[in-house]
Amino acid sequence: MSFLVLGIDLGTTSVKVAVIDSENQQVLDVQSENTNADIVSDTSPLGSEQCHLKILEACTTCIQRLKDEHRKHIGRIAVSGQMHGVILWSSHLITAHQIDDCLDLSSYQDDNISPLYTWQDARCSEDFLTTLPQPDSHLNLATGHGCATLIWIKKNIPSFFGSNTNVRFDCAGTIMDMLTAILCGLVKPVMSVQNAASWGFYNTVTNSWNKQILQNTGFPINLLPNVIQPARKVGELKASWLGIPKGAGVGVAMGDLQCSILPHLISDTHAVVNVGTSMQAVFKCPSDFKPTRCSLPQALEYFPFFNGSYLTVAASLNGGNVLAATVKMFQQMMEAMQVPQEYFTDEKVITILMEKGKNVTKTDLKINPTIFGERHAMKKKGDVRNITPFNMNIGDLSRALCSGLMENLVDMLPREILCTAGITRIVGCGNALLKNEILQEELKRVYDLPVEMATDDVNAAVGSAIALAIFWHTSEK
Repeated sequence: MSFLVLGIDLGTTSVKVAVIDSENQQVLDVQSENTNADIVSDTSPLGSEQCHLKILEACTTCIQRLKDEHRKHIGRIAVSGQMHGVILWSSHLITAHQIDDCLDLSSYQDDNISPLYTWQDARCSEDFLTTLPQPDSHLNLATGHGCATLIWIKKNIPSFFGSNTNVRFDCAGTIMDMLTAILCGLVKPVMSVQNAASWGFYNTVTNSWNKQILQNTGFPINLLPNVIQPARKVGELKASWLGIPKGAGVGVAMGDLQCSILPHLISDTHAVVNVGTSMQAVFKCPSDFKPTRCSLPQALEYFPFFNGSYLTVAASLNGGNVLAATVKMFQQMMEAMQVPQEYFTDEKVITILMEKGKNVTKTDLKINPTIFGERHAMKKKGDVRNITPFNMNIGDLSRALCSGLMENLVDMLPREILCTAGITRIVGCGNALLKNEILQEELKRVYDLPVEMATDDVNAAVGSAIALAIFWHTSEK
């Protein structure tokens, strides 16, 4: 019997929700709301932190916009979101809200909830990471990874976790894991393999945390969530939620990368390039593939996908966030020149950049836009080269910026690797790519392969709902 699946994506800048039909995966509704959740870190000048309550409020707003008729027929809830990050809370948060009638996310504000330390957190310097033991995993450790962030906090702010007689936190997970714990009333959080791998110190072959290695660093291993496979049932909705019936099945939270590209990887000969806040190029590994640490160049990684399979991933930290930083730079210039604010909204500035850039088909201005570094090269910075009086204009800058983003991606995942893997076509997706014709042109240029753009922005909320429609399993194994 057909029922509806709700997909929720707790992203870096916005929350998206989608409703699909479980039988044919038809998308019935999509809603989005910016979170404006960034807060100033009071623990590190290099920290990237967000307020969990603003994220939950944006989630509530999106669901309230869905049609009543859709909400009351939701039978499963899928959750995805920003990978790598970590938030801590007390299990008291769950037990103190064991309500039977109506679930209200706005009530989950408590002193015993930490900020969300996002994937962009840069407090773990390269020097700090070299002091940590080598993980028993094929995946490298980087700043922004949940385990690395927790080790840094333990070493630098030991009082943060409380005392032996007054433990402040006894739960940790991604922001998505906290949401599923709230929805299902879980005292002990449960995490998917996809997010555990993104935390560091997790072996995806043996499906186990590196507990002894972590314990030797002083890591509070009691905070490690239980781990199950993606698209598995983690519990049931403990109370009616904004018209969604109590008892709806809830899946373990999944990675936004895997959910974003799931609808687009329709063939083993296709690769997917997704550009959102960051940027990823992805293709599927053979079905019997098992990862090893030395299998790939440093810039590439193997991420868990679905049904025990893996993806080959070039995950750049630089994508739409670079364009957003450029927009902010122009806004600051115009503000300094006392231009009225209505003339330099985000939309107007990016529109001008794109229009001017489309008029420049080629430029000798060179921009290396890796202003956020890369996980495999943390000290990497951006630079501008070959400036002349003839290319110091908005059009050349826009073209060079988009060209530089794609040149960085092809450096991480060379065309030769795609061709060796049998990739014959690239599918482009992600809001930042679909709305930017210059990025699309540069993607085609650097890879010199057929490129097709997704017809619309099928986001991680849609992908997570599809995952629960086609891979759903009620057992943990």
